[in-house]
Amino acid sequence: MYTQDKKLRLGIAGIGIGKSLGVAAVSLVPEIQLASIWGRNKDKVENIANSLGIEGFTDFDAFVNSSGLDGVWLATPPSPRMSLMSKCLDANLHVFLEKPVGIDKDDISNNVLKAHAKKLFCGVDFEYRAHPLYQETKQLLEKSLIGEPQSFSIRWMAGNRMDSAVPWGWYNSLSDGGGIIGAIATHHIDLCHWWFGPIESVQAMASTVILERYDTQSSAMKACDSPETAFVNLRFKSGVIGTISVSCVTFGGPPQAIEIYGNSGRIYLYSHNLNDAMRDFTLEAIDANGRQITSESPLSKIESEKHSGLVLPISILLKRWISSINNLSPMEPSLVDGLKVHNVVEAINASLLSGELAAVEYESF
Repeated sequence: MYTQDKKLRLGIAGIGIGKSLGVAAVSLVPEIQLASIWGRNKDKVENIANSLGIEGFTDFDAFVNSSGLDGVWLATPPSPRMSLMSKCLDANLHVFLEKPVGIDKDDISNNVLKAHAKKLFCGVDFEYRAHPLYQETKQLLEKSLIGEPQSFSIRWMAGNRMDSAVPWGWYNSLSDGGGIIGAIATHHIDLCHWWFGPIESVQAMASTVILERYDTQSSAMKACDSPETAFVNLRFKSGVIGTISVSCVTFGGPPQAIEIYGNSGRIYLYSHNLNDAMRDFTLEAIDANGRQITSESPLSKIESEKHSGLVLPISILLKRWISSINNLSPMEPSLVDGLKVHNVVEAINASLLSGELAAVEYESF
């Protein structure tokens, strides 16, 4: 049992999100003690470790086996994540993962089975599930405020990668799990699973606007093949249909807006903040009798603007992870939820290749 007096000793693998969001999120969870960090760049690892007074590693085997850890937050790029997770499970460590959880369905499935067999608990950082207004939306849907859901539209349109001077990275490689679908649409796919259930089929269109970027490692221009803008049509087994539109190369916003239509009402979620995906949201809902509900997101006022609005929702998911471990019960969202999203992404990629509708296939455990 992990408590404020007996904390879970956590290692963070990855010095991108791990540093920018992880350290702040962990500081809000009194049951967790940040014990160590792992990364490939020795100088950066040492600087971060020294500034935090924790251990720093560039050898992953030493990281998972030699620092007295109870759990690991895998905040690496997607490509190596499942092999690293397997090592964590072999070392009997609980795991919290970034998304997309991996790039190979079999690797993800194998880790689901391994974690279950070893009674280790894994959660995924789909932080939209911890957003108060998304939670309120789920409650309104469950109460049938708008009747039976029929259709929806999700738009996340931003220009954070519009600058062609942004250097090449794994984000620009489809084979490495990069692109707007893996980075952003996976959040919305999980949200749709949570709200509407399993997806039956998808049809997608996508484009890459900036075809090459400067690679700092090779000191040369390198081709970009991952989608920067994507439109995905979805049909659910329940009969609901909808569209997810996402882009990182679009000027002007608004950054995020969600409309859900039922047979007797509507729910509308929209953001006012061009720079933060979680702050400054409004929810407006109306039922068949004209009754209106308006809610403002309390995330607008957390701490100060020094932290991303993602920090508090992530900390809530970390607390759920601790509760899952303490209660020996699966966390939501779990690695299985991450696999379900991966299955939808596979269908989206198949549709992009064929130009046709693609069926979604789910595993059963």
